[in-house]
Amino acid sequence: MVVRLSEMDSTTSLEVRDIPCRTSLTPTEVFAIIEQIEERIRREKPELFNRHCVNKMRLP
Repeated sequence: MVVRLSEMDSTTSLEVRDIPCRTSLTPTEVFAIIEQIEERIRREKPELFNRHCVNKMRLP
């Protein structure tokens, strides 16, 4: 699966590839996918992550 994230009214975007995809995912697998996407954003576009992060308690 490929996830493309972009901001409205902006040229900022990020694409995350190689995300596992099946018809049914467990909650643990969904959480791992979200973590993978967040880590990619933190690494490649930290300003985007910091601007849109909802759960500030999880920031390193």
